[in-house]
Amino acid sequence: MVRVLRSAFAALLIPTATAIAAEHPSFDCATARTARELAVCALPSLAAADRSLARALRAAGARLGRADTESLAADQRAFLLRIDIGFDGRLWGKQEPPDLAGRRAEVRRIADGSETAQALREQMVLRALLLDAIDPRRGDFVGLFVSRNGHVEIGPAVDGRHPVTLSIGSYGWEKYHCDFEASFARLGDRLIAEEVRNDEADRRVTRLELAIDGARLRIVEETPETSSDPHVGRACPRISPLGAPFFRVDRSKLPADIRARMGRAAQ
Repeated sequence: MVRVLRSAFAALLIPTATAIAAEHPSFDCATARTARELAVCALPSLAAADRSLARALRAAGARLGRADTESLAADQRAFLLRIDIGFDGRLWGKQEPPDLAGRRAEVRRIADGSETAQALREQMVLRALLLDAIDPRRGDFVGLFVSRNGHVEIGPAVDGRHPVTLSIGSYGWEKYHCDFEASFARLGDRLIAEEVRNDEADRRVTRLELAIDGARLRIVEETPETSSDPHVGRACPRISPLGAPFFRVDRSKLPADIRARMGRAAQ
């Protein structure tokens, strides 16, 4: 299903001429169509979170170079689609969402501060925190990198190898997640793990390369196996391929419980 995304992303590309009223979200509620957009327009706590997200996105874009900013814009579009799909999943499960009138009726039944509203709010609040912490400085591999749906943490080398942990989740669809640890060796300007195994099946083995490009960490995945199933051989068979970039963040600008919050947001 194709949807038009109207959201805080527009604030990165089109500066606003006047201040947004404190009680309104960052977008025109007359154009709201998805359940997530309708909920943001209906519930003050979500509208406030959306405004904070718009501000954080503008600030992050102002700190980054052009290539990183364009990449972040694409990541933000994917984030918004992700929480649209996740929110639909929380409301209707695997059923197709109803028409616009049905979506509006369902949103009217959601109370501000309810578990459903709080889960969506946490997605936006956490995203704003991570955007505020994006670090434009070029650096080495060691550190924390985040994306629309997960994070990669790279530790200092021990005996010539860097410990790496990756965690990716799907808000609203808890079973679609990927978590693994691997040891990477330095080869020129890349980190390489010749073999990463996924616990779901012994034959799901992949070779991963990590590369730094500006503020972004890119993952290149090579699968040695051939099959009619495109998921076979991948490190994370239940989720999308690992080609989307992760952005370096300054850990000192994040709260101490950030890992726990990222874990909860994936559920």
